[in-house]
Amino acid sequence: MVDYQVEFEASLSRVLDPVRSEMFFMQFYERFIGSDPRIAKMFEETDMGHQMGMLRESLSELREFSTSLKSNNYIVTLARIHGVRGRNVRPEFYDAWLDALVDTVQEVDPDSGLQTELSWRLVLAPGIAFMKFYHDK
Repeated sequence: MVDYQVEFEASLSRVLDPVRSEMFFMQFYERFIGSDPRIAKMFEETDMGHQMGMLRESLSELREFSTSLKSNNYIVTLARIHGVRGRNVRPEFYDAWLDALVDTVQEVDPDSGLQTELSWRLVLAPGIAFMKFYHDK
């Protein structure tokens, strides 16, 4: 049996290690921004260095949310910032975000495979569902 939380943690450690992390973030954003012109438009004025730091923090918080399934100030604030009254990130963009993230993990994590991909999808799913749910609330 596979412990998907453990698989996710191991993969996250590999892609965020000092050797791979910059490549991981750069390749992810290149892939995500290139996936849709509407997404590219959202990032036109973005400080990508800051954005990469925010992604690192968000991954940690989404991991925490998946284990507790308890809302906290971070995820509520994140949902508000990305919701209709904030940046208005369309719900379908979260699917593109996850696909780009998983594809990048598969590319950068030397030990990745099908179980790794599934672990990322399972661990991040609760947080993505939360974000989508609160988009227009």
